[in-house]
Amino acid sequence: MNEAILRFLGRTEVWAGGLGLAAFLVLLWVVRGAPIGQSTPDEPEGSPPRGRRDAMAALAVAGALGLVFAALVAFEKGIPWAIPIFALAYGIEWFVIRRCEPLRHVSPTMRRVAAFANTTLTASLLAGILVVANVVAFRYGGDPIDFTSEGAHTLATLTSTQVESLEKPLRFTIFLGRSERAARRLDRVVELLDLMRAKNPGKIRVDSINPFSDVGEFEEFLKRIPDAAILTEGGVALEYGEGETTARGVVSTQELFGGDRPTPLSGSQGFQSSFQGEDVITSALIRLREGKVTRVAFTTGHGEPSLDELERTRPGLGYWRARLASVGIQPLPLNLVTDEVPADVGIVVIVAPRSTFQPTEVEKLRGFAVRGGRFLMILGLPGTTGLEDLLKTHNLVIGSESVFDPRYNLRGPSIVVAPVVRVAHPVVDVLQGLQVLAPNPRPIDVLGYPRKRGEPPLPKANPGVDAMPLLSTSTDGFATASERYAPFDPSKDRPGPITLGAAAMSLPETAGGSTLGKPLLLVFSSPYLADNQFIAADPTNLDLLMNGLNWLRGKGDLQGIAPKTHVTLLFAADPSLRLRLHLVPTLIAGLVITALGVLTYLARRH
Repeated sequence: MNEAILRFLGRTEVWAGGLGLAAFLVLLWVVRGAPIGQSTPDEPEGSPPRGRRDAMAALAVAGALGLVFAALVAFEKGIPWAIPIFALAYGIEWFVIRRCEPLRHVSPTMRRVAAFANTTLTASLLAGILVVANVVAFRYGGDPIDFTSEGAHTLATLTSTQVESLEKPLRFTIFLGRSERAARRLDRVVELLDLMRAKNPGKIRVDSINPFSDVGEFEEFLKRIPDAAILTEGGVALEYGEGETTARGVVSTQELFGGDRPTPLSGSQGFQSSFQGEDVITSALIRLREGKVTRVAFTTGHGEPSLDELERTRPGLGYWRARLASVGIQPLPLNLVTDEVPADVGIVVIVAPRSTFQPTEVEKLRGFAVRGGRFLMILGLPGTTGLEDLLKTHNLVIGSESVFDPRYNLRGPSIVVAPVVRVAHPVVDVLQGLQVLAPNPRPIDVLGYPRKRGEPPLPKANPGVDAMPLLSTSTDGFATASERYAPFDPSKDRPGPITLGAAAMSLPETAGGSTLGKPLLLVFSSPYLADNQFIAADPTNLDLLMNGLNWLRGKGDLQGIAPKTHVTLLFAADPSLRLRLHLVPTLIAGLVITALGVLTYLARRH
């Protein structure tokens, strides 16, 4: 018996009916001016009978609650189901107004009933107009206007193009933890995926699973996407297509948010966090749509950093390798002493070699270049690399001087902070206004450009190649022959900006050089540019490298999307000031409202 009572009381309909009855009784009390069963004290002689007054009051309240019920039905079942209820409720209120208006000067109760019915109709019509206007605005008003400084409500052109051109269904599944930090991250991920779904709602579906509360559903999810089981902090899964041909992928929370906690701003004013989820998810979507893997060779045997090292504090390329895998690029170790460059490899990457390349290795690289191969080189360690002649044939020369910047640096002038300034090139186009960490760089001389301002351009070594600088220090940076930092000496040091990154291309195919030629080589002179600790410290380094690889493989349209930086400001004030800031406006507002009420009362009484 007790279980049956509990089940009955646990039904939503019982509670809804109880609340509706309570609201009916309270409103009827207010409209009548007295509880049910008691006569109203302010009715003069000649007023309509009590039964008629009570009937009109009950009808007015029933009509108001009917409008609320109709709105709930519209939300739950749809507008067609609610139309008859709306019509009945509006009919009741109209009938009450017609019956009570002629008697409003005779009976105070009838006057209250008429006023209540009029207010109900006015409020419901106003609410309906606002709801319809919002629906029309959201459905037909185009993209929302984005007033945020970080562009939180605006998708990059690359993302919009990929989403709008989907040929198969795309399903996103968000699986995050239950901590407070995970909840904050969930909001940003949901916002991004909702923006993508709005671009193509017929093709995109967004689901969310809590691995801790939705255990059964999460187990079924893992059967579809086993790779999600190793992501301890969650992430986002992508499923492109239907049936057995569905392409599946997953990106981790570390990739979405760069793996770092929010960075405190100077002066304890707040925190700055970086969200690169749009770039990561869009890249993963592109990989699923392409359905193939690109192989890129990384040279070994010269002391290059390990591709397998994932520890942030140790030298390695693990962060870069993880990002390559997420966009469908397979890193391939290549020992040129024993092996040739595979035929299916189009790009060779050389990162911080500590020993010299042998002549036979250089010849293999030259042969690879003749076959149309391209290079990404990250150099700059002291000593020769054996690649000097190969670089010079691309009109690039790396100097032996050290580069310092006493003003724009991280933890000392040797870790140069290089701002990305306006350069018309796909590698840096979307990174304008950001900065790159360039530890221990060397100067790059781009043949065809002057070494410093006011000098004539350096003569080209190869007229068939067009090279251009991409990344430079600020004007405060300088190059010097000393390995140790010393203040700038204009008599022997070269003033900035100093080139730290450059690209080499074939000559433009159109007259006047308005179009860039085919990619040949990309070089950076900071040996630790791709190191785990500096990629973790500034995700722009990783974006720069990914843009460079995409440009070299002929996919400049897949240039990375700049991370969106969110700044949370803290309100710094002592407790007494905070109390005054809260109390004073509240008290003033209360006094103004009270004064207006008193004035209105006095005016009406007069």
